[in-house]
Amino acid sequence: MNLLKRYRTDETVEPRRHGGGQVAKLNREQEAVVGTLVEENNDAILVELCEQLEQRIGVRISRATMGRYVQKLKLTRKKKLCTQRREKLNGYRSCDSSTGMKSIK
Repeated sequence: MNLLKRYRTDETVEPRRHGGGQVAKLNREQEAVVGTLVEENNDAILVELCEQLEQRIGVRISRATMGRYVQKLKLTRKKKLCTQRREKLNGYRSCDSSTGMKSIK
């Protein structure tokens, strides 16, 4: 029915042009600032990156938007290893590898 109505009014059944979309929150220069923030402080969580971005350029974006920009720029946020691995003591002196039973000496 919509095609008939469009044909009667516009005399064509070609699809109409896209009406647009949502305007991006950050421009190219501001995206570069996001990149430098992540490089400087890659241990920060997204909320912290949002706060730092707002302090630096005055634009507030959500955590989800920051996550999309980080993915768009193909940046990785690698956490620092803060603690060394600890071997857990389980109370056994040693285990016999063949039987898995506690060996008593």
